[in-house]
Amino acid sequence: MTQTRQVEELHGLYGTFTVSERVLQQIWLRQDFGYGDLRTASGKALEIIDSGSWNHGGGPDFKDASVRIGGELQTGDIEVHFKESDWELHGHNFNSGFDKVILHVVLHKTKRAERFSGGVKTKAGKALETFYLMPKLDCDLESYAETVALREMAAVDDMEWANAYMGLSEADRRAVLKDASRRRWHHKVRYAAKRLKSEGWSAACHQYLLEVLGYSQNRAPMSRIAQRYPLGLWETVAVGADEAYDSEKGYWACGGQRRANHPRRRLEDYTRFVSSKRNWPSALREELSSWPEVASRGSTSGFRRRTQLKDRQCRIHQAQFLKLAGKSRCNSAMVDAFLPLAQAEGLLESFGYWWHWPPGDWPDGQRSFLKQAGLCDRANLMCNGLAQGVLGLFLAGGWGSDCIDLP
Repeated sequence: MTQTRQVEELHGLYGTFTVSERVLQQIWLRQDFGYGDLRTASGKALEIIDSGSWNHGGGPDFKDASVRIGGELQTGDIEVHFKESDWELHGHNFNSGFDKVILHVVLHKTKRAERFSGGVKTKAGKALETFYLMPKLDCDLESYAETVALREMAAVDDMEWANAYMGLSEADRRAVLKDASRRRWHHKVRYAAKRLKSEGWSAACHQYLLEVLGYSQNRAPMSRIAQRYPLGLWETVAVGADEAYDSEKGYWACGGQRRANHPRRRLEDYTRFVSSKRNWPSALREELSSWPEVASRGSTSGFRRRTQLKDRQCRIHQAQFLKLAGKSRCNSAMVDAFLPLAQAEGLLESFGYWWHWPPGDWPDGQRSFLKQAGLCDRANLMCNGLAQGVLGLFLAGGWGSDCIDLP
């Protein structure tokens, strides 16, 4: 199978992340977006009858699709890109193999100044309609990207880049994975720094924690609630869980969730938590500031022993977040939010803690991938750094000159 190598860095709820065009293609294939009132960039009504067959070789991304544009039935190919300008950047306007394209599907809504005066055209001179995905997505793109990555872990044997990765020496496998993990760490810290600059420590902690409590399905609406209702309103009981929940009515994804993880229940838990632990970000700041700075080198078991990490993990959970989040969700909050925030705030050189911290809500596919690669066993314990590296590889669609370079 030929893998699509086009990748782009985008801003997500937990920092910059890398996503491949394969993610956009899967969204189109599965029609994972709102169906109501679909329109092209020019305003014509769009009806998707058949998304087409996914083409893993050269040429347009989807073959034999059927759509109705402005009431006119059209049959042909579909091409998917990040930006409208990618059509010419990839030379499709000079390639007759794209003459049968009937719709250009694009993630970003193109700025007026960046639009082509004559529009997107095939080599034969046919002007194409463009459909923007981003305004119709049901959740943030980061959630889609992670869902696709986790889904693909189950089919790793069929992935060309994964087979090539397994053929590397153990030293190179470790180096590639560590590079992918470090990139995710630096992205998270840079994003945390931006939040601190615009919001400050308490507001950033408040926003991050609500997003983590939203899980992957509801991070985006939780993020909007956190910005709409600052921490001070929760501390003074000026806002309640029902009001916050209703403010995002129509945007919640609740299918298949355990009752305890329902967003309304999570908001109720957060309301009780804030009333019992007012100014909790300050207490968390004081706790993190007291931790010793220890080099990250060496084994995970050795680092955890030197830093008494298990005791610190229990103290964070019990003293800060007991009854609000389980241990795995608490771990997710630490690695996705609070340790990057501590680094950006200058409270602690926290990369070692981030790398060796127990992973949060990670699927079995990651552990299986690491075991197959010979990177996780009794001597090499599962840790967040390894899990983040695996996710980084799958999000980028592998490794190579356009993703992660070999040392």
